[in-house]
Amino acid sequence: GSYLYTLCSVVDDLDFNITHVIRGDDHESNSAVQIQIFEALGGHAPAFAHHSMLVDEHGGPLSKRLGSLSLRGLREEGYEPGALLCYLAQLGHGEQIEPTAHALNLTKGFRLDRLSKAPARLLVNELDQINARILAGLEFEEVAHRLTPLENMSELWPVVRGNITKLQDVEKWHDLLFGPRVVEKPEADLLFAALDKLPSMPFTQETWSSWTAAISQATGLKGKKLFMPLRLALTGADKGPEMAQVMPLLGRELVASRLGG
Repeated sequence: GSYLYTLCSVVDDLDFNITHVIRGDDHESNSAVQIQIFEALGGHAPAFAHHSMLVDEHGGPLSKRLGSLSLRGLREEGYEPGALLCYLAQLGHGEQIEPTAHALNLTKGFRLDRLSKAPARLLVNELDQINARILAGLEFEEVAHRLTPLENMSELWPVVRGNITKLQDVEKWHDLLFGPRVVEKPEADLLFAALDKLPSMPFTQETWSSWTAAISQATGLKGKKLFMPLRLALTGADKGPEMAQVMPLLGRELVASRLGG
């Protein structure tokens, strides 16, 4: 036969001088027996605390067979280690935790007595939001070694980091902004005015507002009817980074090319 967990865990805890054990409440029923084993082996039992279990979004148990929710699976999907730590740190209580890439920041204010006895649900969309917020706060130097070494990456990162959920999304934006693709061009009147009013280089963060103001005056178009066709033509997406930041990144030649000029 083989030794049971109940005995082996006690031997390990004694060997490593463990003073506190925090674990899921599915082990609560083991505590009395393990305390007796501690005492029988001449040791002192650690302090035990038991928290509620983590369940899936439907309230069912998380299966170890679900590879997508394993640490390896989450890493391969592009989740930041700090995002998972932040998410787990805020489960089981109603207080919001400011996302941070530094694990030690999560220990501030941690208390077992604020954890709910009800099971906490793992909601992937909430993990996505935390992951996005962590990435948005990182500088290029912190992620450069993990990015594919494509042209303009150092300039692209500060423009798109607030519009990505996972790090690999940067490459998607690189392809949309700089790669070859089918361009959805504006209607003829708007297209003509856009090319006619396109300013000369250098492009700055004021270029977008001055250019669209000139187009608006020429065509009478305003708001979404003006901005959306231009955004779609230049970026290939109906939402994303501020166009004021995108224009200097693209430059006049690429903007004119996307508009057919």
